[in-house]
Amino acid sequence: VTTDAGNRVVAYQRNDTRPSSGFTNPTTLLDEIPAAGFHNGGQLAIGPDKHLYIATGDATERALAQDKNSVAGKILRITQDGAIPKDNPFGNAVWSMGHRNVQGLAFADNGDLWSCEFGEKTADEINLITKGGNYGWPEVEGNQGQRSPFLAPKLTWEPTASSSPSALAFAHGHLWVGALMGRGVFQVPVEGQNLGEATKLLGDQYGRIRAVVPWRDGIVFGTSNTDGRTSPRTGDDRLLYLPLI
Repeated sequence: VTTDAGNRVVAYQRNDTRPSSGFTNPTTLLDEIPAAGFHNGGQLAIGPDKHLYIATGDATERALAQDKNSVAGKILRITQDGAIPKDNPFGNAVWSMGHRNVQGLAFADNGDLWSCEFGEKTADEINLITKGGNYGWPEVEGNQGQRSPFLAPKLTWEPTASSSPSALAFAHGHLWVGALMGRGVFQVPVEGQNLGEATKLLGDQYGRIRAVVPWRDGIVFGTSNTDGRTSPRTGDDRLLYLPLI
């Protein structure tokens, strides 16, 4: 949730016996996450360890991404009741740092955590996330000037106008990346801890793609053409299902 007072993560209880009643009993798990007009991150994922992973942006304050004591420009890890796991690397909610604006998180079948991230102008990124890893922002971007201790991305789009990766899903041995400026879905083969070449699908067929999730034997993706950044199309916005087998 983003408000003038900051970002926060809220859990709701689902009524399994009466699905029509929706979700109730909101509980704030984490608050006081820096917010701004841009760079709020916001992606969530449950890991194989059953912990909650949270992507945050730098809230347009670049230096926060390199501050271990700030939760901005990070991937965070907390328990599903909001506690800090004892094995987190810095004794707080921070799991990895040096991020500009992470928009997608996805766990592969082997448990690896992948992220996609908006760059500034040089390079959008897909990163393999490791405990305590530093991904360089704002000191480096993409593969430009990458140096220790900063970890290099596994794939980049250069320049950023070719992608703007806004969502990430893992299915059938591939990462599936929704692209805003790229106006399509990228299929990226996962080869162990490396990535193959990205292939663009549905190029400009449905416009800006905001969200991608695995579902049944394929993926569901959602358009983002009524967000004021482009001209809406007939039927926008919509969810679409792409079968993969």
